Amino acid sequence: MSTDATAIRAGRYAEIGAIIRRDSTILIDRWAHRAAAEQPTARRVHHAVLLDELPEFLEELGNSLAEAGDAAHHCRVAHRHAEQRWHTGWSLSELIRDFRILRLVVLDYLDDCMDRSLHLAEVQAVGLALDEAIETSVARYVEYREGQLQELEEGARNHAEALREADRRKNEFLATLAHELRNPLAPLRNSLEVVRLSGDSPETVRRLREMMDRQVTQMTRLVEDLLDVARISQNKLTLRQDRVDLRDAIEKAAQMNAPLRESRKHALGLAVPPVPLPVFADESRLIQVFVNLLNNAAKYTPDGGRIAVDATRDGAEAVVRVRDNGNGIPSDMLTHIFDLFTQVELGADRRQGGLGIGLTLVRRLVELQGGTITAASDG
Repeated sequence: MSTDATAIRAGRYAEIGAIIRRDSTILIDRWAHRAAAEQPTARRVHHAVLLDELPEFLEELGNSLAEAGDAAHHCRVAHRHAEQRWHTGWSLSELIRDFRILRLVVLDYLDDCMDRSLHLAEVQAVGLALDEAIETSVARYVEYREGQLQELEEGARNHAEALREADRRKNEFLATLAHELRNPLAPLRNSLEVVRLSGDSPETVRRLREMMDRQVTQMTRLVEDLLDVARISQNKLTLRQDRVDLRDAIEKAAQMNAPLRESRKHALGLAVPPVPLPVFADESRLIQVFVNLLNNAAKYTPDGGRIAVDATRDGAEAVVRVRDNGNGIPSDMLTHIFDLFTQVELGADRRQGGLGIGLTLVRRLVELQGGTITAASDG
């Protein structure tokens, strides 16, 4: 009898193919019982997970044996079987053992249920078909494993890089925070000393009191922003949402931004609808969003620049755009400007003030109220 694989594959084994298809449930039951006894991994998985592609595999195996050498179908199922076994935690040796157990179960069953002995060619045909399935499964298992490991390694590298970047931004933030808090403290300390030395000069006291009030307001704003970030991170921020006219929130924000804007001689253009533009939101937080956006625009727009705010209705949504003719945002920063502790560099040693948390607050406050925010710039 020839043992040439091509000759074996070219044969038709309709009888054993029909038995495998007809009695696949019995074969699967016997395989599952034996696999659970012999395979460490098989003992810990759910029965349905253990069987995965085997019913379809036996169906296609029977077809392959009956159709003279067409191995494509049962090998395709074996290809999927390899991926499933990887995800379930099978080792490569356990994957191969799957098919070896199946070979013994199939041959034993055929020998028991047929009223004659199996021909050598039939035994070889079953063995060859299962060897083809093993080869396909092993190749796919190794290929899939390598691909998954590469993805994990790439993910680990990206995660490590993200951690390094987060650590860099944190250190930069702490340095900026120290600088921002020191800036108001020095004038406050100096003012107290001047008050002590100046005696009862009302004009001096008035002027120093106004300056101290500005510095305390600045420090209060910094601390409140930090507290807001902490509250949002811990899901402790309470929103008091109600029906709000968006036009009122924009106008109040513009008034609060006026001192900074006027100190830079910026022109502000407001374009809002003549009729109410109602939204369901927390008005104070909505004003905070627009103040932060206007402050950010003022910081990064040269003196004498233009800032524009327009509000429109777009279907069921209200859309607000804040634009300026400032320095622009580098393309590589557009996806990061809403990240915590992120600031845009304007030059080798030039920075606008701030902690890099204003736009983070804007995004989180907008999202918490069901909105979205995006940034665009020509660079």
